[in-house]
Amino acid sequence: MDTLEIKEEKLNLIAWIANIQDVSIIEKLKSVQDKYISIPNWQRKETNKRLSEIDKNPDSAIDFDKMLSALEKKHVL
Repeated sequence: MDTLEIKEEKLNLIAWIANIQDVSIIEKLKSVQDKYISIPNWQRKETNKRLSEIDKNPDSAIDFDKMLSALEKKHVL
């Protein structure tokens, strides 16, 4: 399979997944994703900690688009 065929297959899969309504299929896909995309435990804990902090104090969060724009203005990105 060449690169173009792989890209086309990916787009077909994405479209198919986007339209799935069957919860059992979604759960099976999620288990496959979890099997092949491993997130380290420390990263899960840190993410949960940060989400908890944002829940406690939502005003402490910085809007991503505003932050990105500020970094672009400073020519960091």
